[in-house]
Amino acid sequence: MSILKDLKNFVTGGAAKVDLAYDQEVLSHGESLQVSVTVKPVDETLIFEKIYLRVKAVESSAHSTTIYSEEKLVAENIQISAGEEKTWNTEVSLPESAPATYMGRHSSLHWSAQAGVELPGVNPTSDEMRFVVNKRMVYPVPE
Repeated sequence: MSILKDLKNFVTGGAAKVDLAYDQEVLSHGESLQVSVTVKPVDETLIFEKIYLRVKAVESSAHSTTIYSEEKLVAENIQISAGEEKTWNTEVSLPESAPATYMGRHSSLHWSAQAGVELPGVNPTSDEMRFVVNKRMVYPVPE
């Protein structure tokens, strides 16, 4: 039975539960995203090659285009025992040129974050969570 469970976890990514949380869902231009990543093995002690946080901006219209993507290393070569849960806090600074979130009639731009771990087989990941980036716009005033 254990072999079937190991095979199922290898194929489905069900060996660990990965959660992502942040305090602030709306960022003003220049603020950093404060993130907590929690990992809990499901059935057995696991050694994770790396734990990462991926942040991206996707612009959607007739098709979707990723216009920004960054993967941040949260931890590496970590062993967590069955039943144990570990949490890491990290921060992601968006570039000065980061575009603001918008939603229009025919197009939109959204930001999201997702945490994951690297294991043999399919890598478990958290749900993708969206957040909003506000940007102060300065328009020239004609004289």
